[in-house]
Amino acid sequence: MTESCECHITLADPVRFQRFKGIFPGDAIPIESPVVQGEARTGPETYLYYKLALGRVTDEQRKLIHQRIGDAFDLPPEIVKDQMEQNGCPIKADQTILSICQRHSRMLI
Repeated sequence: MTESCECHITLADPVRFQRFKGIFPGDAIPIESPVVQGEARTGPETYLYYKLALGRVTDEQRKLIHQRIGDAFDLPPEIVKDQMEQNGCPIKADQTILSICQRHSRMLI
């Protein structure tokens, strides 16, 4: 039996928390891995990020994400959707609370 990943993050930053509030049960955002996935740049800022586990996101949740991210960055939801399909959805690792699933907790031993 293969255990599935249940790693997630909770946003501690109030602005980003409001952006994702109510989309996921308990506001726990599913991530692909507890290991930071890379470094990205938004304007002059460089940041580390986790990647949203799109395989664990329903169609309804995706629509909410497209709308809210679009609103936050003044983009049409269709652009956000296209970018998410092509590149995934990075979530800044700063000010997050990481919860590691049982499967990945074995990496820490």
